[in-house]
This record gives sequence, structure tokens and C-alpha cells, in this order.
Amino acid sequence: MSKFTKEFIASELVLAEKATPGPWKVEHEFNVYADLYDRRRGVASCGGYYNSAKTDETRSENIANSELIVSARENYPAALAEIEALREKLKAAEKVCKVIKEFRDNGEFFDPDTCRALDAWEKIK
Repeated sequence: MSKFTKEFIASELVLAEKATPGPWKVEHEFNVYADLYDRRRGVASCGGYYNSAKTDETRSENIANSELIVSARENYPAALAEIEALREKLKAAEKVCKVIKEFRDNGEFFDPDTCRALDAWEKIK
């Protein structure tokens, strides 16, 4: 079973709602902040001044970490909502396929293209 159950998605959306409001941005390569009410609020620092191994490799990783944090904050809630929307569409498609299958199995439906589509659907579900 997928980790992305309804309960998991709901709890993650609550977590995102509790976090500092967005939009979040990267400043000075390592720092993540939010502009709130005409002032900046620090959110995270990735390496930067506290990184004892300031090599080009770790610097690049710290920059990427900062950008990932910002991207996750901005996009994660929408991705979770998209998962839920796609699940609802999948449920609707399953209902349609069930009806088509019943017609086909009863010999009442003989459209070859629809039957091939149904066969393909049954293989992937």
C-alpha cells in the first residue's frame, strides 16, 4: 500500500499549514527566509557559516539544499492535492471500467477499441 494514504496527506497538509507562511526564498545561497508583513523571517540555514568543511562540493550541496527546502515549501501542498485529485479520477475510471466489463461479460458490448482499452486497464490496475 502507498505511504500516501488519505490520513498521511491530511497530516502533511496540516504540517505545511503550521509552517511559516510562504513564499519562501533563498538568500546568500544558504539561507531560507520568508517575507512576512514587511519583514524577513529566517526559516533555515544550510551549512553556510556553520559548515566546517567549506569545499566547492559542500557549498554546492548547501545551495541545492536551500533551493530544495524552498521548492518543497512552495510545491509540496500542491503535489499532495494533486495526488488526491488523481485518486478521485482513478475511482471514477474504475467505476466506468466496471460497467463496461459487465456489459462485455454479458455479451452486450462488442466495440473492439473499448474492449482493448478495458483489457489494457485491467493489466495495469
